Amino acid sequence: ELARAIEAGEMPDEYAVRLLRMGWGSLICAAFDGSLDAAMALHEAVLPGWVARPQIGGKGAGVEFWHCTIEEWDSGEDVEANNMPDPARAWLLAIVRALIAQATE
Repeated sequence: ELARAIEAGEMPDEYAVRLLRMGWGSLICAAFDGSLDAAMALHEAVLPGWVARPQIGGKGAGVEFWHCTIEEWDSGEDVEANNMPDPARAWLLAIVRALIAQATE
């Protein structure tokens, strides 16, 4: 539910944020709103050992889309998030997808 909301550009509801990580809700909301500092702090807290690469995906006619790949060095596992309006939201979506992947392993 949280990944879907982020991808759709909806502010994650408080209940979904609490389910992700108790106490990390303010970082999730700040990253959703464009804070790279919040995205980095969340990444370092919940995915130590993973590396993030936010990149611009396309720019034209005043439109920018961002994507982010995060990768775990040890396993080589990577997760991507594409077509987000800013780098912090792309990073946030990649973090959430990585956590979901870990939970389903």
